[in-house]
Amino acid sequence: MIDVAYCQTMAHYNQWMNQKLYAICAEIPDEER
Repeated sequence: MIDVAYCQTMAHYNQWMNQKLYAICAEIPDEER
């Protein structure tokens, strides 16, 4: 069974990575998307 703390850690990591990804993508000019 998956531990609750593991799920919480992975959810936090996922949120952190998504924020980084969206920040990087926001820097790409519309013409290049």
